[in-house]
Amino acid sequence: MSLRRRFLNLATLNSEHCIYSIRRMDMSRQHLFYPATPTEQKKLSFQEMESIQMPPISASFHPNPSPYAGDRWKIHFFGLSENKIICTDQSGLSLLYDAGLESSLIMPSLHRPKGGPITLSVPDSDEQDGGGGRLYIMEQSLRPRPEKGQFEAFLYAKPDKLCLEKVWCRHSLPLPPFVLKPGFKHTWVCSHAVLGGGSHLCMSFEGFGTYCFDTTMGEWSHAGDWMLPLYGKAVYLPELNVWLGIREDRLLGVSDLSSVLTAGEKPELCGILGNDYFPPDWEPLGLPQIVSTGSGRMCILNLVQTMLKDAYRWSGVPVVDEQLIVFTGVELLACGNGDGIVDGSGSSEKGKVLQMINHKSGIYRSSDGTATIEAVL
Repeated sequence: MSLRRRFLNLATLNSEHCIYSIRRMDMSRQHLFYPATPTEQKKLSFQEMESIQMPPISASFHPNPSPYAGDRWKIHFFGLSENKIICTDQSGLSLLYDAGLESSLIMPSLHRPKGGPITLSVPDSDEQDGGGGRLYIMEQSLRPRPEKGQFEAFLYAKPDKLCLEKVWCRHSLPLPPFVLKPGFKHTWVCSHAVLGGGSHLCMSFEGFGTYCFDTTMGEWSHAGDWMLPLYGKAVYLPELNVWLGIREDRLLGVSDLSSVLTAGEKPELCGILGNDYFPPDWEPLGLPQIVSTGSGRMCILNLVQTMLKDAYRWSGVPVVDEQLIVFTGVELLACGNGDGIVDGSGSSEKGKVLQMINHKSGIYRSSDGTATIEAVL
């Protein structure tokens, strides 16, 4: 089975020189998937993981020095399509890097620099290789600030009727209605997903429930006081019409989120897939990241670290030995109609009948800090 998506884009940081780089991993050469779907589920083993080499640098970037940022110079990378990546720094300066053409396009600056943003992208199906599209950017931590910039979007469109060509524009968008109400102090975006092929953005806010943003009308609606069953960004798998994401316990979860729009109901979790092949001394860093490669297959990345034995800093914090990135090929299969989803361990829950199958895993070791992975796109 061929992969619909060939390249995985890795944004890395050389912390010594504060240089960010884009590296393109050719998935067809990593052998994370068997040629055919295994008929029997094989439990992954840490000892059997092949070593993965960091791909060469395609392009490098340095954040614009800013006297207002102190030592927090940073570049955020947001994937728009397999080849196109939007980059913004701590000053709000932006550019679009086309990894396929190895070229860059200057973009409009953000209304407001983002500290810790979440993003949702909608590629333009009318443009070859997602030549345009929409990228929605929101601060994950929302506060009662009336000024523009906590929620905005890059849109590839004609700015007015007199313009003959599409260009990249940036627009400030309205915040959920509860943010500007008296007494509001703070909330956190716990979950987010694209619904309806890009017609709506769905987000769950800590303490406020779930809201949907109509991307055409530019309006918010309250879906319910419940939270989405997946944490972080949920990735849509069109082949199976389900969303894949991470549960709060860091296990892989599957859910049909379409009920939010079609019935206004809380979606249920279909099933889970564990990572019990990880050694007990691996300490996870952040949430696993999911990249769909097409045909029901996806690459799951887990960033972990190990500690030096009996070595501590003056503050009592253990000393990091090395950072590891584990790449795992996973496939999701439809198994007909029934009452649940089954993974390799045999667990099942109500919902669509699907089967999650582990293929292979590879491991990248970063002990010198010269190429730490900042984002997977």
